Amino acid sequence: LSLTDRTVTVTASLGGALVSDRASIDAAIHNADLALYRAKRSGRNRALVYDSALDQDQAPISRASNG
Repeated sequence: LSLTDRTVTVTASLGGALVSDRASIDAAIHNADLALYRAKRSGRNRALVYDSALDQDQAPISRASNG
């Protein structure tokens, strides 16, 4: 991507999760989050699909609170 006289490189990391009919939406989002943060820690600009092995390696996810 070129902006004026500078070149900007845009990258993305992606985390995904496969779900069954019995899985809850909250669990699917949580699993995709785990995959996303593992992808970022693995060097960014990567895609990773959730695997149960990621449960053993949960990084704390900080979230801003309203209070």
